[in-house]
Amino acid sequence: MRSCFLPDEDDDIMETYKEKRANALYSEDERQVIRQSHNNPQIIELYENFLGEPNSHKAHELLHTSYAARERFPER
Repeated sequence: MRSCFLPDEDDDIMETYKEKRANALYSEDERQVIRQSHNNPQIIELYENFLGEPNSHKAHELLHTSYAARERFPER
């Protein structure tokens, strides 16, 4: 007896997962009233009261991230 959450044996499990995940994200995005951050009243207020202009020094320091390469965990 197969569990209902498992894909068919012919399916590639990662492709099935990726497709379902993408569909869920797009569906969630389409239901949102505000879909663009520059139109979000909370973001507008944040910039007006704290960050100043977009791309300001303060905004850059607090909102931008950097990447540092790290070693992978050893395989067991």
